[in-house]
Amino acid sequence: MTGILQEEIPEHLGIFIDYGGIKQPRSTYQHKTLKANPLIRISIWGYAVTLDRIPFRIEEAGLTISGSKFACCVPALDIVGHVISLGERKISKQKTNKVQNWPRPTTKKEVRGFLGLCAYVRMFIKDLSQLEEPLRRLTREDVFWNWDEQHEEAFIKLKKIVGEKITSKKLNYKKGSGKINLAIHSSYIAADSVLMQEDGNGKDRPVLYESVTFSQVESKYSQPKLEMCGVARILKKFQTILWEQHFELQVDAKALIEMINTPFLPNVPITTLIAFIQFFSFDLLHKPGKTFNMPDGLSRRTKGGNEDESERNDFDEEEEWVKPRPGFGLKEVNKSKVVILSINKTNNIEIPIKKEVFVKHMQEYLNSFKKPQSIGEEYFKRIKRRSVNLYIEEWQLKRRNQENPQIIVFKDKSQKQILNRMHKELDH
Repeated sequence: MTGILQEEIPEHLGIFIDYGGIKQPRSTYQHKTLKANPLIRISIWGYAVTLDRIPFRIEEAGLTISGSKFACCVPALDIVGHVISLGERKISKQKTNKVQNWPRPTTKKEVRGFLGLCAYVRMFIKDLSQLEEPLRRLTREDVFWNWDEQHEEAFIKLKKIVGEKITSKKLNYKKGSGKINLAIHSSYIAADSVLMQEDGNGKDRPVLYESVTFSQVESKYSQPKLEMCGVARILKKFQTILWEQHFELQVDAKALIEMINTPFLPNVPITTLIAFIQFFSFDLLHKPGKTFNMPDGLSRRTKGGNEDESERNDFDEEEEWVKPRPGFGLKEVNKSKVVILSINKTNNIEIPIKKEVFVKHMQEYLNSFKKPQSIGEEYFKRIKRRSVNLYIEEWQLKRRNQENPQIIVFKDKSQKQILNRMHKELDH
């Protein structure tokens, strides 16, 4: 299916194995009609053209369409447990009825089955993990089976929430649409997030909820490292949605910027997380815990078998203008003061404008982790790629190193001065 209809994906068609959904136009065009025929709406005509073209491609390839499963020109479509309509989606009645009609569990296996069905619709339910905590705790091997009031209350509450008409809005990528916000909160067990977009009134409307649990190693990280890990894991979940989209990243950990910009990283995995995070375009916003109500602490659920670990990513450094000198490293002194190599500045040094401007934008980005207003998207991507192993300390641009951070000397004349000094001081 994907190979035959690849020219229609994803603009006009969505494929799930052997199921396909033909998409209607993105707009109703305010229900305007064709000039040639005032009885036909523009949106209906556009859909009819697509509907004629896609079955023709299927027929030409020698495939057939199931008549009993075929539906067209409908306002909403039930696909894989979700009802899709113009600009929104919700839980299908089939899934809702299964949850509402679920009998009271009598074994741990039945509780796990109920929680698995609830997890299927987790993207629609805020704080699902917190609601299901009593039931999930009951499924542990070291816990004796004892169904009491707290389990009954959680069971009934989940059935009631899933039975409600929960609708999720579609993310709008058009220019001039509302700002995209991603709020993330991490605990020692997991990270919880909600993807939102501002509506016409400036209010945040939830689009998707997502959560990931930490591994045993990750759960032992300090809180700043947990926040870092949580941000990276959530961004990996949303990477197909947020790639090349500028958004606002909201966290309740004020130390996150310092953590990203610190020169003394503990190990390679954390460096990998930072590199992955910096591939996205975002403004980092700190929200105090008291006002950070949307993603308020994730469920106490245990790790599921299908939740993956963070993958390592390798990036292109592109360092033709960066010439680090390993002999001039800096070592940490008393964890507060840093010995800085003194470089005499001379007047009338001829500096290529391209390097000077690039370094200025690089320093501006590393100081705030925000996109400089005067640059374009492609130029900003270059800056982010090259900033992976760089940081700012005491207004100096430096290169990350495990023990000895290095000052970046980008002026050609200054580089020659350093080499001449080293040559003389070493008596060569």
